Amino acid sequence: KVIFPPLWEVWSLYHRLRQLAVPLAQLDDDIYESRRILPINKRIDRIRNEWPADKWMQIQWPKLIEVLKKLYNHLLEYQEPPKFWALADRITRWLDTNSSGDLRVVLPTEREGAIFSILLGQLENGWIEAQRSGKVELVSLREEARRVASGELRPTVLLGFRAGAQRNLDVYPRYPVEIIGYPFE
Repeated sequence: KVIFPPLWEVWSLYHRLRQLAVPLAQLDDDIYESRRILPINKRIDRIRNEWPADKWMQIQWPKLIEVLKKLYNHLLEYQEPPKFWALADRITRWLDTNSSGDLRVVLPTEREGAIFSILLGQLENGWIEAQRSGKVELVSLREEARRVASGELRPTVLLGFRAGAQRNLDVYPRYPVEIIGYPFE
């Protein structure tokens, strides 16, 4: 049975929003300006007009899109989303209490890492030095996989459970991984 392709898009957008650690409006602008990709809100509006052939899905589809749009609007209200503050707190505690060892923080994309870094630099005095010294590194999901594959292991913080093809692969050996998740995750 063929799965309705826009359903994959809904899952992708949901996954993107649940990992959000930077201001949503800023991310939407950055997505469009840097990569000419439709912002998340425009992608939601575009798939709203898709219509599944499956009867059960026809009933559920409008509800699914509405929930996704509500989530988007809810996160848009925050200057910084909840995961920003949770991650900032986690990094600050690491810097304050762990004098030895390095921490890897995984964000969805390099651009989000840059935005997060600027915002955290405005709050945490030791942030820039921690990055320069390598005590804390921000990497994208793809870069994390490359580093782990090359044997560069260190305690890692993720903004949600791994999804897609990576979650089922045995590419990640045993090393400390902390997941910042919402209660429903």
